[in-house]
Amino acid sequence: MRRTPRELETTNRTLSRRALLLGGAQLVFAGGLAMRMRHLQVDQADQFRLLAEENRINIRLLAPARGEIFDRNGIALARNFPSYRIIIDLTLPYCMSSTTPCLRSFIMRKTASAM
Repeated sequence: MRRTPRELETTNRTLSRRALLLGGAQLVFAGGLAMRMRHLQVDQADQFRLLAEENRINIRLLAPARGEIFDRNGIALARNFPSYRIIIDLTLPYCMSSTTPCLRSFIMRKTASAM
């Protein structure tokens, strides 16, 4: 069944109207996305630069999960004891006479609580 030229013209007009409508909707959508990207990257660049700098370095102290190690007979192969390291830099300008008694009391307190 052949279509008449009038039906073909009506069909083409409907298709071109739909194509124009969908093309316009895509253009509006792409324009909206472009405006949003410009707003985020240009207008709010300083705020996001600050957030990125804050996220760049994240310092957290994590305590290692350690425990005692036993062999199959229940004999301890490794035990954990607290360990402390004190480094005194003698080039720094502070008085050793006031530092030494403080360190001594701290060390005595830690060794007494470990026993």
